[in-house]
Amino acid sequence: ALACGTPVVTIDADANAAKDLIIDNVNGSIVSLDKYAIASAIEMWTSGSAKKSIKFATSKFDWANVAQAQVGVYR
Repeated sequence: ALACGTPVVTIDADANAAKDLIIDNVNGSIVSLDKYAIASAIEMWTSGSAKKSIKFATSKFDWANVAQAQVGVYR
């Protein structure tokens, strides 16, 4: 999702590693496990805030960059 510029809404929980990939309000939202917090974050991103996430994604999570990083892991 991040590589495609899709903002991620994830839960702030100790065992949730996905939250480590999110910069709050830049490429997604980290929220409490509360239906209102989740709904609010989804509403924010679907109301036009996604442009910021797309710009961030294309600079950091471009497929070429992701592939190059993966090559580094295998080396």
